[in-house]
Amino acid sequence: MKITTKRALVATTALLLSMGMLSACSNGAQKAGDNASASTGADASSAKIGLLLPDNVTERYASADKPYFEEKVKDLCSGLRGALRERRRRRGQAAQQAESMLTQGVNVLVLDPFDGKAAAAIVNQAKSKNIPVISYDRLVDSADVAYYVSFDNEKVGQLQAQALVDRMKALGLPADAGIIMVNGSPTDPNAAQFKKGAHSVIDSSGLTVLAEYDTPGWEPPKAQDWVSGQVTKFGDKIKGVYDANDDTAGGAIAALKAGGIKPLPR
Repeated sequence: MKITTKRALVATTALLLSMGMLSACSNGAQKAGDNASASTGADASSAKIGLLLPDNVTERYASADKPYFEEKVKDLCSGLRGALRERRRRRGQAAQQAESMLTQGVNVLVLDPFDGKAAAAIVNQAKSKNIPVISYDRLVDSADVAYYVSFDNEKVGQLQAQALVDRMKALGLPADAGIIMVNGSPTDPNAAQFKKGAHSVIDSSGLTVLAEYDTPGWEPPKAQDWVSGQVTKFGDKIKGVYDANDDTAGGAIAALKAGGIKPLPR
């Protein structure tokens, strides 16, 4: 299944859960949320759904998550007014933007946290206003989250690593060839699961992990700086790179090119 399709499914599930917390749409698309709608006091014909995405750096949120979510809002309840209040935030703005959404009267908040632990404060604030929170994509570290919907993140890491292992074998590289691993943010619980899944494949592959890095905030410049240092240290011993997402991979590729590594690791 393509990654874009998976994102569409996850976004759709999050929206279905949102609608399940509101009263039934006039088109009958959702009838399971009567009890929840009683607690929120919301009617789907006038409800507002808040979607708080984790950053304004990662392109997938603008090109995939947000449009899929909006599309399903229209499909499920075409008459929904003011359905979506969306924010893509910079680091440190999560609490401020969530407070703004809650003040504006959203009835459900769909939250993809940049920092799962810090986002617990947002859930507490929403709970005080009797507004349910759906933890989307990444898990908020709070027992008061209404629902959690995500990928099988460990499986994602396994598939990523297997693709690398298979490619290196196809290129005829030595069984113990050296690789570096560019993992995700240490504050992102998904990143830990990607990493675990990747290691389950790589550690049994015979490949040699020269070094690995947990990229703060998934920030491409930090990934690029770290890979640059590894190029200086290991040079052409680097035969492959495992990278947990496209954006940090871009930083890694830029570092490899700048370091004159030819051919580029696959």
